[in-house]
Amino acid sequence: MARQQKKLSKQELREDPLMKSVAQTQVWLEQNSKWLAIGVAAVVAVVIISVMMINSRHAANAESMAELASVRQTLTNQPDADVTEQLDDVATTYKGTSGGAEALIAIADLALNDGDNEKALEAYERFIKEYPSSYMLTAAAYEGKATALSNLEQYEEAAEVYDRVLRMDDATHVKANLLLKAARCYEKDGQLEEALKRVDQALETEPTASVKTEADVLKARLELEG
Repeated sequence: MARQQKKLSKQELREDPLMKSVAQTQVWLEQNSKWLAIGVAAVVAVVIISVMMINSRHAANAESMAELASVRQTLTNQPDADVTEQLDDVATTYKGTSGGAEALIAIADLALNDGDNEKALEAYERFIKEYPSSYMLTAAAYEGKATALSNLEQYEEAAEVYDRVLRMDDATHVKANLLLKAARCYEKDGQLEEALKRVDQALETEPTASVKTEADVLKARLELEG
């Protein structure tokens, strides 16, 4: 036969640890209900603001890319058109967005292609300052900066910038080419040992046939110069 469970008295209930804990929790909730409500409201407000900010960033990114696409279309229809001013408007108006970042890189790349190395250098440095951790584009900006410096015959600084790009994860797929560019800058600066070291590193990356041929030629020349 099942044993009948003993019924606890009120005194025993009050002294039961679990019931005491429940009672204390209830009292605490009653005493702090106002602050709990404020805390919950604050959390909700933070969530709402965060969502609004994310949505705002998405909208700004979409708008900036649309403006950038319009400028690119102009350049496609009129290859000789000077779109630097329009690109600068996008870069300035949509600073901090994807379109703003790409517009700034486009300004620098166009200047570099036109042989205006000082303007290109200024634009690349502006990008690096405004977008220090931009995915992929940061490596491209540093490489462009190094190219502009090399064109301005500032070979040592150019080589050091190439070396910096080489340490970036985004540049892994072009490592051999970057090493050879750094090697040429060191060669022109008279630092033949550093140049040869970069060539050897390029050969160790298992480069493509064309890059290997280029590296072999450069290495032979450096060995003769040394």
